[in-house]
Amino acid sequence: MNDLQPGDIVLAVFPFSSLQAAKARPCLVLAQCAVPEDYLIAYISSSEFASKLSTSVKIEPNSDPNSGTGLKLTSYLRVDKLYTLHQSVIAGRIGKLPDRLMAEVKIALAKLLDL
Repeated sequence: MNDLQPGDIVLAVFPFSSLQAAKARPCLVLAQCAVPEDYLIAYISSSEFASKLSTSVKIEPNSDPNSGTGLKLTSYLRVDKLYTLHQSVIAGRIGKLPDRLMAEVKIALAKLLDL
């Protein structure tokens, strides 16, 4: 699984912020960490709540299931929900975020981090 790249959308076990549980969900790979088996990822949600957050990036679902993001519903990337995950909890790649949306992700991260 070391072939993941920034912009890849993967299915992974993502922990809740309380660390009391975790759920398999789509996530965006932001970077491969210094330890090659670890990746910095961001949470993707189809929740209406996420649509109202200023740092969420809207992702439209695929019209063609064999290309694009691999998402089935309109979803929102939460740049405020970041986590470092080991490759063992990443089930695999389901799609790729378009370059235009990766640019929006970078802007949202800069806004969140006040850069």
